[in-house]
Amino acid sequence: MNEDLERTLLSKFPEIFSIKESDPDDYLWGIHCGDGWAPLIANMCRLLQLHVEATGSSQVVATQIKQKMGILRCVFSGADDYSNGVIDTAVGMSFVTCELCGNKGVLARGTKGWVRVLCEQCRLDNPG
Repeated sequence: MNEDLERTLLSKFPEIFSIKESDPDDYLWGIHCGDGWAPLIANMCRLLQLHVEATGSSQVVATQIKQKMGILRCVFSGADDYSNGVIDTAVGMSFVTCELCGNKGVLARGTKGWVRVLCEQCRLDNPG
């Protein structure tokens, strides 16, 4: 994910990413996936934080967000059943969302062996 987009997500959800404004190194968190999944991640974080605030449940904290074997992988601590459902929904949406641009996509294998969810145009633009 590009640095500006990642910084925006971290700034919007400091509790989820354990960000302290006083520590600039906190913004070197590392969301390891394409920009097309940023809306999925943002919506997931928004719903998780709303749930924490509305119910008083423990703070959900992200420990890892990345692409693995073509789909979104998210690891959180403090997640209850509702939070796990939100996370599972975002992961499920990644199966049909282009990792690069966010359009509708399908799981694709590149000529060099990688596996990603890509739309038709991104698959043509990134054949490797």
